[in-house]
Amino acid sequence: MRPTDHKALYAQERNDHAPPTHNLQRLALACGLPLDEAKIELLLAITEFNLEARYPDLKRSFRVRCTRDYALAQIARIEETLAWLRSRLM
Repeated sequence: MRPTDHKALYAQERNDHAPPTHNLQRLALACGLPLDEAKIELLLAITEFNLEARYPDLKRSFRVRCTRDYALAQIARIEETLAWLRSRLM
């Protein structure tokens, strides 16, 4: 899932350009999406993939945590969330 998916929904809902952020939770809230605790947690985890991959100091700790099993589990959760987001686009 990319921030652009959230930004497309933001543009649709607000009829305006989305703010320049990669924080998926902030974008989802700005779109008025219903977020339970599990979705908030997931959006924060997905955002972490983006942010931690961009900054060298954080890459090392992220790589240690990002085992094959962890990555596969996160990919499945991301795909579910992407389908949910896309279902809300007209």
